[in-house]
Amino acid sequence: MECQFRIIFAFLSSLAILFGSSHAQDLPYGGAHGENICAAESIVCDYSSFFQANLHLKLEARDVPEGSISQPEETNKSFTLQTPKLSGGSQGKGRSHGRRRRQTQIDPGRSHAKGRSHGRRRRQKPKVSDHEAQVQPIPPRPKQMAQHDMSHRNIVLAWTPRAGCTFVMEMWLRFLGCYSAAVAYNPFLHGYSQDVLKGKPNGGHAKDKDLWGQGNFKFKVVMNPYHRAVTMFDHAMETTAFPLKNLSFIGFLKYLEHDNAQNTFYDNPTPQYALHFAPQVAFESNDSGLYDRVCQIEDIGPCISDVNLITGLNFSVPDTNFHSHRHHHFEGDVANMAYTDMENRGAVPLTSDFFIGESGQRAASMVRMLYKSDFLAYGYNIKADPRAIGHRLDGLYSNLRSRRLQ
Repeated sequence: MECQFRIIFAFLSSLAILFGSSHAQDLPYGGAHGENICAAESIVCDYSSFFQANLHLKLEARDVPEGSISQPEETNKSFTLQTPKLSGGSQGKGRSHGRRRRQTQIDPGRSHAKGRSHGRRRRQKPKVSDHEAQVQPIPPRPKQMAQHDMSHRNIVLAWTPRAGCTFVMEMWLRFLGCYSAAVAYNPFLHGYSQDVLKGKPNGGHAKDKDLWGQGNFKFKVVMNPYHRAVTMFDHAMETTAFPLKNLSFIGFLKYLEHDNAQNTFYDNPTPQYALHFAPQVAFESNDSGLYDRVCQIEDIGPCISDVNLITGLNFSVPDTNFHSHRHHHFEGDVANMAYTDMENRGAVPLTSDFFIGESGQRAASMVRMLYKSDFLAYGYNIKADPRAIGHRLDGLYSNLRSRRLQ
């Protein structure tokens, strides 16, 4: 450091000597004067090559690294000292390393910020199975099917087509004491409800004000959405409620998905379409708050006992152990099997058969998303394995119960 200071001092002194000479601009720095100065100061170092290479009468400004000696204030402003590169430019590399160190002090913060941003992106895009994130739930139905009886404190029983509705209607007619008359009138029990009971205050169709009213007991019977999807498929392929025939279960669900994606689900021109294939929830995505009790048909016995205990009434549960000889276990890709292929076998697959295999998992995914509101509103586990669904309710299809009652 002392050597450098002395060299700089000698350099400035040489400049003064050069300006004093009429031939200063023609003399290379480090000539006789430079040698005399170096000798006079007794400095043992060899910088003559540096002075010859770097001396100019007017030098351009250069940045000086931190810690170097700055120019004295009295130095002529038109001259700027260029710091020498020692040991093959090692000092220049030092400056470069210095800049890199300053960048390194900034870069960790930038890297950390990027890490946080990337973390946020991962949280915003959770991993989901199949195409579930792209499927929107079908909106709630605009009207709720229900019966009411003013003679029993306006009790209200709500139900949904394709969710054990004939089973529920049988329970209602037995409660009213007109079950035998209904069967005699029309084995299809809904015929008696529509033609005879109609809007009568004792047993007829409930109005919205009955559902929203205060002080009257209201309960609703619901079905597992997986099981209901299969009953809907069966109904769609056998009746005029659905515009297409001979679809597979997957094809049926795709039609519903497409119709819903176009926002035309409730505008379908086919009669009874929305009535039978809309979700069980009505008015809002979670209508369970409208009811004093929601009874899952899969475990309806204890729930109806609870209803009787609260109301003091006497509802009886119809037989749920009706065995359907029409349903048998199928092997293979059932979810992609055309309906006529099932009929050609003289049977219909069990509910769980529709959810086996890769296509069955896809069908389950579609049911979960299209009828997501039903899962959440009525306490069904949306993560449960649909292959574990029991077969006790396979005989609750309305057409099968109607045939049995004939």
